[in-house]
Amino acid sequence: YTGPIVADGDNGSIRFANAALHLRGISDVALRHAKNREFQDAIDVYNTLLRSCQTSSGPMLGLVGQLIASTLHNLSVLHIWNKEYDQALPFCRECLRIKTELIGDSIEAVQCWANMGLISYAMESFPSSLTSFRKAAQLSMEAASHVSGIFINNIACVHTDMSKLSLARTEFDKSVQVQKGESLDISLDSVALGRDELLSISISIFNVGVSCAKQKQYETAVSHIDACFSIQSTLMDESEAIVQTTLYSLNLLKSLVPTSRTSYDTLMDAMGSGMILIDISSESSSAKPMLVKPKVTE
Repeated sequence: YTGPIVADGDNGSIRFANAALHLRGISDVALRHAKNREFQDAIDVYNTLLRSCQTSSGPMLGLVGQLIASTLHNLSVLHIWNKEYDQALPFCRECLRIKTELIGDSIEAVQCWANMGLISYAMESFPSSLTSFRKAAQLSMEAASHVSGIFINNIACVHTDMSKLSLARTEFDKSVQVQKGESLDISLDSVALGRDELLSISISIFNVGVSCAKQKQYETAVSHIDACFSIQSTLMDESEAIVQTTLYSLNLLKSLVPTSRTSYDTLMDAMGSGMILIDISSESSSAKPMLVKPKVTE
């Protein structure tokens, strides 16, 4: 139950009359819409909630400021899910401004920086994307969080798009090491690493393979993507899309490993210039930023 709704001025907009009293009900309605992929309905609920709070023009203190920041965050995430990146960016920036005002430059702002990196990447604003992912990595490192490895992975993905392949390869390798931490075991039996951590590591290993393939180091690429497939196939069913993508790439890469100079030249002639399977704009592809997944907060 969201409580009564009242008019908010003469422009036809509305707000919740008692948002604080019915916050749980309002949140439940929005989350239900989001879970059902009814993104616009969820956006409408959060926009109404935002209008129900005090404006963010002054200092944001206490619970009201936290509620506004949380609502702005959720609106940015929903627009990201809806691929409305230009609409997501202002909400993300305002959320970051308020959080910084509330708690300073801390680990609490990491998700905002990560989301801005993703948005900028999607809009092909690579320098801005690098700045945001680097900031997220810095804050995570200061908090000694393994999540910093995920942001290093994303930085490498941006460098891949900028054709800085050697730098990207180094960063992908570093990403795997940071995410593993002290753990030598990257299997389901690992005590130190959970399922989500193992999946993230597998994606970075996959991206190392992609980086090798782009440099035509096919045998090395196969060994990395095979390792990725081994991890993913123990974590989830092989019918899952991410496992299918890995298996497809693995099989195609195996066909690129030359058995002789002649067969290699023939294969390259048949493919034309470049690595078709490594087109990062395609669904079956390769090195893409790996998220600390944007989530709607309750």
